[in-house]
Amino acid sequence: MPLTRQDVQNLFPKVQQYHLTTSVGGKNGRSIVDKIISNAPKYLLPGGMVCFAHSDIIGVKQSLRKLRVQQLRAMILGSKDKLLRETTLTRLSKQIIERTGYRFRRNDQNQEFFSIYVIVGIYD
Repeated sequence: MPLTRQDVQNLFPKVQQYHLTTSVGGKNGRSIVDKIISNAPKYLLPGGMVCFAHSDIIGVKQSLRKLRVQQLRAMILGSKDKLLRETTLTRLSKQIIERTGYRFRRNDQNQEFFSIYVIVGIYD
C-alpha cells in the first residue's frame, strides 16, 4: 500500500511487525512489488514463474506492464473484491491512499470496496 513505516506506526501505536513488513510500500505503494518484479528473472529458470497478490490500489496494469518489460509472460490468475469496512489497515489508511489519486469504488449497496488480484509472470 502507499504507506511509509511512519504512516503505519501513526495508525497503529502498537503496530504488529506483520503490517510493517507486508503493507509498507512507500509513497506510491509499489516498492516491494517492483523489487519482486525487477529481480524475478535473476531467480527463474525457463518455465519458472513468480506469483504475487496485491490490490488495485497500487495499479494492476502497471504490474503487468513491468512484468512484460522483464520479458515475463504476465497474466491475472484471479481477483476478489474486498469491502473497505472489512479491513483494518486499509480502512484506517483511506485518506492517505486517496492522496495518491486512488478512489474506492462503491457496490450496489453503496459500500466502498477495492479489488485484490493474483498476478503471475512466467519466464519463457
